[in-house]
Amino acid sequence: MSSTNIKNPDVHYRESQKVYYAGTPVYSDGTNLIFNETTLSGINNGIDDLSAEITSVSGALQGQIDSLYISLASYVEEAGNHTLASGVSTTFITFSGTQEDTNYISSAIVRGGTNYIGAMITVPTLSGVNIKLSTTTDSADYSVDWSIIRTT
Repeated sequence: MSSTNIKNPDVHYRESQKVYYAGTPVYSDGTNLIFNETTLSGINNGIDDLSAEITSVSGALQGQIDSLYISLASYVEEAGNHTLASGVSTTFITFSGTQEDTNYISSAIVRGGTNYIGAMITVPTLSGVNIKLSTTTDSADYSVDWSIIRTT
């Protein structure tokens, strides 16, 4: 049975059986390197099993994330989108109604335009929130997606 070493010393091809083998050579007969009988198809099966496991775990994680999102969504008290004018570095979001207190969680994300602009809520009030932008808007193509969440 003839054996041929392929470029990588950990991969082996047995000419007579046309089967690739992988692993560390067990010994050499002086001409050929002799490998353990771990075929690449066996390795591929192991990779396929691992891939199926990763898919299963990621699916389970996605289900938990979706569940968490649905759970949090039930706490959203109010949300909206506020258009930003060109040349502004702060804005005030007015709620549709007055809040009973300022013990809410607020979030704001700037969308649109050509530049990334961060948003920081600086002053929560009973009637709205003041938002400070990381830079001045360079056009009127930006808006702020905002929400307030009450967990109690």
